[in-house]
Amino acid sequence: DLSAVEQERLQRIQRAAGEMSELIETFLILAQINNDSLEVTRYEMAPLVRKVIDQQRVWLGDKPVDVIVDEQEPLFVSAPSGILSVLVANLVRNAFRYTERGRVVLTLSAGRLAVADTGVGIDPEIKAQLFKGSSARFSNHSDRVRLGLSIVQRICERYGWTISYESAKGRGSQFTVSFEPHTTDVDQSLLR
Repeated sequence: DLSAVEQERLQRIQRAAGEMSELIETFLILAQINNDSLEVTRYEMAPLVRKVIDQQRVWLGDKPVDVIVDEQEPLFVSAPSGILSVLVANLVRNAFRYTERGRVVLTLSAGRLAVADTGVGIDPEIKAQLFKGSSARFSNHSDRVRLGLSIVQRICERYGWTISYESAKGRGSQFTVSFEPHTTDVDQSLLR
């Protein structure tokens, strides 16, 4: 029985609380990232991806965005608990935040995960700084994106994975995490 204004306020509170919780969890994981004694487990990525999508769906709100999980092949990745969730959550959250309409496609294939969207794309002046953190200041959206992507890159570097991206201003972006060497090809059809 809440009014539209009250519902919007409640959603903002939920997003802020979720973001703070994820940020704290991320910092705790990053504090332990160089700890070689962390238990490594082999995870099936499809259930983890679906769980992250459900957790991050609040960023979509009522936007007309289709979310598609395209599991071309089963993807299994060995990593400590929490690392993969943080990595996927940062990519999905960015795609949800910056896609006003269209679709977000998460593609799982042998050795890689790609997150493509039909969002706003990335400004050319930001591209050079994209994976550089912003010393944790949150003055604007690009700082939040860079912080999230610098976390993703740090995780990838630590575990020998690679992250690559393609972006077309006004047409969308695709970020691909390759968990095996030589699988960084970007599927251009996802950006059309």
